[in-house]
Amino acid sequence: MARARTRLSLIARLVVPLVVLSACGSAVVGGAASEGGPATAATATATATHGDNHSQSTTPVESVESVTDSLAGGGSLVTVGFANGPYTPTAEAGGTDDYHCFLIDPAIAADTFITGVRFNPGNASIVHHAILFRVPPESVAAARAKDSQTPDEGWSCFGDTGI
Repeated sequence: MARARTRLSLIARLVVPLVVLSACGSAVVGGAASEGGPATAATATATATHGDNHSQSTTPVESVESVTDSLAGGGSLVTVGFANGPYTPTAEAGGTDDYHCFLIDPAIAADTFITGVRFNPGNASIVHHAILFRVPPESVAAARAKDSQTPDEGWSCFGDTGI
């Protein structure tokens, strides 16, 4: 059992940066409110469907500093966030969704595995999903170049990272 925990603890780390693709409805996340005003419990109901209340759901997303905590059995819990502060989603070409990639470096230096991920959006009522992509070491420079092409955090993407 201890060997299994040790093996699992090795799986909780990562060597290279990750790209997080998140899809969310158009709204302001990170400061100013959208045209629909701030999100309230009334704007997101159990009967809401994809596309409902996107422009009405706003909650600032705060940046998160990288934090590493030790877990029982030798594993690590790593918390990462946006390096440059909050991100404000903006739908392209009159759409309702913003598909965006963010380069996240968990700053883990040893060959290890990730056994779980928890994505904590600032406004869960507008975030449809998040996907993690591993960036191979030979593609890190291309990902950084892609990220630097826009003034905001990350870059627009749909379906894959575009790198």
